[in-house]
Amino acid sequence: MWQELRTATQSSSTTSVQNLIRRIIENYFKVFGNISEADILNKFDEEEKVLCKSLLSWANDGSHFASDDIYIEHPLDTNARYLNIFEKIFKVTNHHAHYKMMMGIEEANDITQAQVS
Repeated sequence: MWQELRTATQSSSTTSVQNLIRRIIENYFKVFGNISEADILNKFDEEEKVLCKSLLSWANDGSHFASDDIYIEHPLDTNARYLNIFEKIFKVTNHHAHYKMMMGIEEANDITQAQVS
């Protein structure tokens, strides 16, 4: 799923990103981590909680019906905004290292440390 998400972030398709985000949250947090959406939402301050709730609704909406791009137009930055909140979910739940690993993100410090060893 993560490989598909990395690929989907490069396209303009919101439907695939929505479904992948929902599946990752469901599997990683709900099934394996026993962390509910309410638990996730409670990690955010009030302003960000609204954004996170919007992401969860958006992801669920994208998995329960297929939109027709002819009739439904999403803003170009929809994926980027929601992917930022998706990453923030991993930060606030102390699972950011997992997110970075799965998205193939390496920090400069990690690379420098590895080169020194």
